[in-house]
Amino acid sequence: MKKLKDFFYDKNDILVALVVLAVAALIVTWRVDVIMDYPSTLVAEAGEHGGESEDGPVIGLPPETTGSAVTSGEAIDNPIDSGADEVDICAVYVNYGEALEVVGANCVTAGLVGSVDEFMTLVNERGAASSIQAGQHYIPSNVTPDELIDYLLQPGM
Repeated sequence: MKKLKDFFYDKNDILVALVVLAVAALIVTWRVDVIMDYPSTLVAEAGEHGGESEDGPVIGLPPETTGSAVTSGEAIDNPIDSGADEVDICAVYVNYGEALEVVGANCVTAGLVGSVDEFMTLVNERGAASSIQAGQHYIPSNVTPDELIDYLLQPGM
């Protein structure tokens, strides 16, 4: 009897850890479909509320990562009025780990820079190739190429 008692006392911590691990694995496998559908649920709720959420307006949800990373070319509802020409705000979405050529092509598509080669040259001259931040970047349409790089070096939303 003493040997059995000593065995349970010695192995109790390991047994409890295995039970907790098994319960956690069971819960995750049982709810994985709900966990994976959560982003699409947020998008659907934002669409139902006309872009409004409980916390206020939904400014811009990132595009699907399988499509274009640029949601611009279309101005956001309220362009900046500086008294001169209207300035549109372009939204450029940079995916984590995205190639510099893709970011440059998205900026060209948005009309923020003349060519991908111009963008690549400027980024490489500034040594900023590995410093471009992922996320949604809101950039005025009248930026200079240097200012464009400065916007992309700031953390996106």
